[in-house]
Amino acid sequence: MRTVLGNMKLKTTLPWVEIKKRLKEKSDKELLSLISSCYKTSDEVKFYLTSIVVDEEEANEILMELKEILSQAFWATAKNGRPLGPNLKEAKKVISAVKEVTNNPETIVNFMLDYVEHGVGFTNVYGDMWDGYYSSIEGMFESLEKHLMKNVDKIDIEVTMNRIEDIVNKSNGIGWEFHDNLLDRYVALKFSIKELNK
Repeated sequence: MRTVLGNMKLKTTLPWVEIKKRLKEKSDKELLSLISSCYKTSDEVKFYLTSIVVDEEEANEILMELKEILSQAFWATAKNGRPLGPNLKEAKKVISAVKEVTNNPETIVNFMLDYVEHGVGFTNVYGDMWDGYYSSIEGMFESLEKHLMKNVDKIDIEVTMNRIEDIVNKSNGIGWEFHDNLLDRYVALKFSIKELNK
């Protein structure tokens, strides 16, 4: 069941305080029926509700599936072997989905690294990309730096930094100052981590 409005936004909606008040008057059965209706409205709502109730094993299965979707966002090919990607919008959706499924900082950072790694790898295979492509990869690199620094005590820094160094080395020769920007970020990140360990 899709909503009639689709992507339209109405100005006349009830504020959350009022909705909350009215929901409190509903029975458990009515609330379950409401959640069931919401579940049917979109894949996004299905995923959100699933991410709330899954156990660890189910979450790991979802993460494995998301890893494959992220890879396909870059590497999917048509029957003739021509690349269909990169689909950066889809790839970013995967990163958002990962954050809904888990709050494990290392898992999140690893998915962000996968994004950057695929981005560098795709360029190395298929040649120079457009400016917005590089901005997207650099933006993800910046996000992973921030996430890493906030959770430095919960992440295997040596393994992560080795992986980042490998990605930066593989970006050597890519234009638009892309390699230089990644290298500068990597050096700054190394320095920040060293300062934390003093």
